[in-house]
Amino acid sequence: MLKKPNIYLIGVDALATHREFVFEQDNEEEDAIASAVAEVEAMENPGEVPPPPQSEIPSLPPEPLKERFLQSEIEGVSDEAWTNFVLSMKTALPNAVSASGAFGMFEMRPRRLADLGITKNVVPVNSPTRRMMWIGEWVPPLTEEKFLKSPKIQYETFVNSMKNYDAGMADGSIKAPEYWPEEMTWSGALAILHKCGPSGLVTWADEERRLPATLDLYYKTNGLF
Repeated sequence: MLKKPNIYLIGVDALATHREFVFEQDNEEEDAIASAVAEVEAMENPGEVPPPPQSEIPSLPPEPLKERFLQSEIEGVSDEAWTNFVLSMKTALPNAVSASGAFGMFEMRPRRLADLGITKNVVPVNSPTRRMMWIGEWVPPLTEEKFLKSPKIQYETFVNSMKNYDAGMADGSIKAPEYWPEEMTWSGALAILHKCGPSGLVTWADEERRLPATLDLYYKTNGLF
């Protein structure tokens, strides 16, 4: 049975999927997370102003890029491991809405947003492509527009979701069979929960029911912690 990590384990899988977390103006893949970190830092340190982009101070020589890590939100997981997990879980642009109705850079599902108190009255409907999707009402003062425009809000929502799933696995309220794959780690289980919810984690042993997008995310995140 999968056990929650007490320390950050550096293994072959983690090293193989390691990505440096840096501020890089022309890197769309990491810019959204970088913006979120900058907003969080500004909120925590209102007297400090983030340095301007290098493009605004061309008279100065370029400085080497420095790693910036998010503070870990899961007990027993290092800042570096958490940051790599967040970057791997970022699967879209902040303003994106998927064909199945998932929102933002972490593709948060409407039903999960309802679990977190962000949406309400969520119901299933048929999309224009006749694919079932879920829609709901946003709980004021938040709106779809505000959510999609704020990487910080999206990150905080993602953190709350992961902490909730983490607590559920730790206390046993999220059930899973004892025949989970031996290689599954805590980070891989969190990725499955994010994409499929608790029922998807329980049925993960049935390989025929695994969707390609979920499997891809699992491979990216499993072994990080």
